[in-house]
Amino acid sequence: MAKLSSKQKEFLGSIIPAANLNQEVHNIPAIVTVLQAILESGWGDSALAKQAHNLFGIKANKGWKGATLELPGFEIVNGKRVNAKMLWRKYRTKGDSITDHAKFLVNNKRYKAAFNHTVDDWVTFLAEIHVAGYATDPEYVTKLVKLEKSYNLLDYINKRLGD
Repeated sequence: MAKLSSKQKEFLGSIIPAANLNQEVHNIPAIVTVLQAILESGWGDSALAKQAHNLFGIKANKGWKGATLELPGFEIVNGKRVNAKMLWRKYRTKGDSITDHAKFLVNNKRYKAAFNHTVDDWVTFLAEIHVAGYATDPEYVTKLVKLEKSYNLLDYINKRLGD
């Protein structure tokens, strides 16, 4: 099992309270929020996370009314990586990003099936949002599950929350 660095612990400490709140309010497993934030933002070190506080790689579509930032990104299309400049949602804080992530999942009907599998079945929750189009990487769920196992993050989160 990998050991968390002090920088990784600091990042986790900055997102776990909001992830837990989203679990309580919206039924989004805190572990899902944490894992996605880690993977999508590179533990908060990606250019998108640093410049836009966007921890989840959420793009700014036509319905987005907030600030934006254009940065290079990529999608996996037909098994191949396609690089392009993309327009991303920009937030004031990491907390705003986590709040919007919850709204994004709750308000998009395509993710409705995921909410049949919440805290006790977070892997199926992840699989459902992936199947519904959350990420184009075919290995997305596998990467997130491996990430959890590598750092035993579920136990870490539960200890941080005093469970």
